[in-house]
Amino acid sequence: MKLDTIFAKNVELFAQTNPVEAYRLQTVDCTGFDFCETRQGELNLRGPLGGRIIDWYTPEGALLEAATWAKIVPLDTIDVLFVYGIPR
Repeated sequence: MKLDTIFAKNVELFAQTNPVEAYRLQTVDCTGFDFCETRQGELNLRGPLGGRIIDWYTPEGALLEAATWAKIVPLDTIDVLFVYGIPR
């Protein structure tokens, strides 16, 4: 399934509870953002931030970054944790 199709379906669902924010999502200027791959072949996003071009996940791999992050989060003190990412 193409990313634009996934995005459209997700926006439609989001609009059921947040119509204004769903509209805003569709009008965001994504100039300068491109998809790329991590060294593990995972989908990644590259774009401008603070005058630099950055990868949104580490180039080493999103799964590796998530595993590293999960080790430092005090999961035993958290009842609910939402983690958002970029869909493939």
